[in-house]
Amino acid sequence: MKKNKNNSNKDTKRILICLFLVILWIFLIYFFSDMSSFDSNKLSKGIVNNIVDKTVKVEKKVNIRNEDLEGIERYRKVRDVNFYIRKSAHVLEFLILDLLLLKFLSLIFKDKEKGTLIYYSSVLTFLCTLLDEFHQSFVGRTSQFSDCLIDSIGIVLVIIIFEINKFIKKKKENKKEIKEK
Repeated sequence: MKKNKNNSNKDTKRILICLFLVILWIFLIYFFSDMSSFDSNKLSKGIVNNIVDKTVKVEKKVNIRNEDLEGIERYRKVRDVNFYIRKSAHVLEFLILDLLLLKFLSLIFKDKEKGTLIYYSSVLTFLCTLLDEFHQSFVGRTSQFSDCLIDSIGIVLVIIIFEINKFIKKKKENKKEIKEK
């Protein structure tokens, strides 16, 4: 009887910790969404400028580049890298949210099939992408459905990871069955 109580306490702690992480992550997403487009762009361009500087140093060391990146060439490089970094950050934000929601749901609904839980976590995460875009419309940023689709790449990646994992497990089970025969 005491073991069941300890397991129950452990499960409750895990659920609460996971719920806390989900809520914290959602707040983090909305914190970044609450930044003005100017501040958000300034933050990411600062990071991108550092990346470009370090890349140029490495290119010079390995004799790929002879001179520094300047003028219009530097502007274009920073602009292009900034675009991909910003979009990748959105994908990563929602990929992590989807994984956190999946873990939370799997702790609550232990008897549910993993595929069903992924469906639920994906729907909840997609709703968060919609709410994020809706929220951005109130803080002077653009709100576009196409951004929801970009954010949803994170959701698709979680589904792909799940399917690959399922495929690998099935292959291992099949090999094990063949060896036992």
